[in-house]
Amino acid sequence: MLRFDLSHALNGQFFKLIATATFIYPSLKPMFPRFSTLIGFISLLFFISVNSSSANASVMSEMQKRHKDFVQSQEAGALPFTLDSSSKRGVISASVRAFLPDISFSLFSKQLSQVGQWCEFVTLHLNIKSCSFRTDLIPQKLGFYVGVKGYLTPDQASLLLMNFESETVEDVLRINFSAKDGPYDSSNYDFRVRAIGVTNASGKEGVYLEFDFSSVPGYVSSLANVYFLTVARKKVGFSIAGKTWSGAPKYVRGQRGAAERNVVRYLLAIKVYFETLDILEGQRYEESLQRWFDATQEYKKQLYEMDRETYLSIKDRERQNQFILMEARASNTKPIYHPEIQKLR
Repeated sequence: MLRFDLSHALNGQFFKLIATATFIYPSLKPMFPRFSTLIGFISLLFFISVNSSSANASVMSEMQKRHKDFVQSQEAGALPFTLDSSSKRGVISASVRAFLPDISFSLFSKQLSQVGQWCEFVTLHLNIKSCSFRTDLIPQKLGFYVGVKGYLTPDQASLLLMNFESETVEDVLRINFSAKDGPYDSSNYDFRVRAIGVTNASGKEGVYLEFDFSSVPGYVSSLANVYFLTVARKKVGFSIAGKTWSGAPKYVRGQRGAAERNVVRYLLAIKVYFETLDILEGQRYEESLQRWFDATQEYKKQLYEMDRETYLSIKDRERQNQFILMEARASNTKPIYHPEIQKLR
């Protein structure tokens, strides 16, 4: 009788051979009566693992292809990212693709896989007033306190609480944070991050990133349409929907334009976060604010909202409020935030 050594079989080619044979040819199982059930169970896991590896390889292959397409789209004078957005059946979505140079994939994956690290940079975004997270729950939680561009305390803002999940399998980083329900009857929030390590045409190593966002605005959608037709009628996105009578580009507007502006703001926040990691912790956030503001000024038509001094003043107070919120939660006390400053009109 053949000797079946489980300690070696679990890691060796012998087990794979027997598992494969008994999976395909069940009639062979009587040859291994003591291990028939075990082999059947573990062989199933083996095939699941193979299929999972194939799926991950497929994801990697698809992302490499999209990265190649992205590189080919980078003509002289083009934006350093590509955008796509849509508004269909009540769902607003936007996607951005970019190459982030001089960042190792291992560092990128390590940092963004930690839910708490997102609270180190998402508040650079004008409309994210504070951020919170929990690692003691499954899935982990990530909370965005969302509001107008002017100064707001966390309790004046609206909380978007999301489930946070991340995994890095075979050099593909996948992060998803989502919420079924959001403020003001909005729903189905879905943020997706996909990333791989790549080398560009000039030999520079970095990360190819895909950031997707979608949501259903709910009844707020009708209010938003009024807003975009009046107060925000001059606001535009990045995608070109056509040309004016004079031949100038005609950019998307409305909720599609807003979605595009938002994903680019998140992209710039991620980029600045990694650019400033080597700066002393006490100086890092202040430098991040400066760099994020500078980055948005490259796209003034789409992203300009206020002057630098106002932005820095608002964000400095909101950063302090985030610390106050975290300390209050840790001590189970009521937070006392910085007093309100003059709102933007």
